[in-house]
Amino acid sequence: MLQLKDVVKQFADQVVLRHVDWHVRPTDRIGLCGENGAGKTTLLRLLSGQSDVDAGKLQLARGTTIGYLPQEGLEHSGRDLFTEVRSALEELLAVEAEL
Repeated sequence: MLQLKDVVKQFADQVVLRHVDWHVRPTDRIGLCGENGAGKTTLLRLLSGQSDVDAGKLQLARGTTIGYLPQEGLEHSGRDLFTEVRSALEELLAVEAEL
């Protein structure tokens, strides 16, 4: 479960998220869409713990983990996403194969 209650996030005088209420149940599947500058990346950074809310409350059920892989600032290797993620996990996959 994930819940946001009256969440506000701003940068200087620019309010990016204004009094957001959102409840996601464990069985929900979510797609996050919106125009550039709508606050999608800011929301993902809040959910992954990379940024803190300025007001309101963000709750995650115990044991919930959220990962966030930013798209900007990364070296592009020319590989597809599956290959890129697999290469990041090579050591873990090698250990798993030994087991």
